[in-house]
Amino acid sequence: MSYMQISQKFYDAFKHCSFSHKSPHIARKLHAQLILSGLDTSLFLLNNLLNMYSKCGLIHDAFQVFQETYHRNIFTWNTMINALVNSGRMNEAENLFDEMPVRVKDSVSWTTMISGYTQNGFHARSIETFSLMLRESNNRGGNYDPFSFTSVMKACGSLGDSQLALQLHDLVVKLGFGMETCIQNSLVGMYVKCGNIDLVETVFFDIERPSFIPNFMTYGSVLSACASISDLKWGAHLHARIFRMEHSLDLVLGNGLIDMYAKCGCLGLAKLVFLGIL
Repeated sequence: MSYMQISQKFYDAFKHCSFSHKSPHIARKLHAQLILSGLDTSLFLLNNLLNMYSKCGLIHDAFQVFQETYHRNIFTWNTMINALVNSGRMNEAENLFDEMPVRVKDSVSWTTMISGYTQNGFHARSIETFSLMLRESNNRGGNYDPFSFTSVMKACGSLGDSQLALQLHDLVVKLGFGMETCIQNSLVGMYVKCGNIDLVETVFFDIERPSFIPNFMTYGSVLSACASISDLKWGAHLHARIFRMEHSLDLVLGNGLIDMYAKCGCLGLAKLVFLGIL
């Protein structure tokens, strides 16, 4: 077989192991076969080997491959940082991110760190990293990813920082992200968690932006936020809107309503939703 054919076979095997088997034994066996083939110098295959180890939860093995990869590219760095973030090793991820050459960092690198801090409960650190990203991006001509904004909005909502919420809203509009569905959903969820119900209604019903049509993700995001702060008034208001606007409840929305009513102390209403009466 040619070099390209063998590379393709390894790539397919790594991918299959990553998403189907997720077996440490198979992953290590494939690594050994790669070494025996003499193709363990291929950056393309090493990057996919690193990705396979991370998907299998073998972070130590992944890091060994990373350390032994001398000509790293952006995929190598981002895959390793993402593996550390997903395993909750934020200190190690932060150290690696700081070692990363500035010229190599891209929007994926920044978003991975920002979302990682948010997911692991380091909300203030998420906002600090977001601010640093803005400064670095401005110096390099701007390189923004809408998903970094959705992550920092979650952090802002968790902290209940209304002033920052307004600043983030202004910024996404200025950068032209205001019509992105993921941004609109995040704005609504952030304002609910910050207790800015009037602003939630502004985002939800702004007649100057008729293209904003709330979807199931929007409703789910707001219901989750209402449940987290036990806001029965806005939760019930949203339920009424869903009843008017949607033909039926899907499983996610139904569960969201039950969870919201239960956390607001209205077990009777939660039961009625469960029974399909309300």
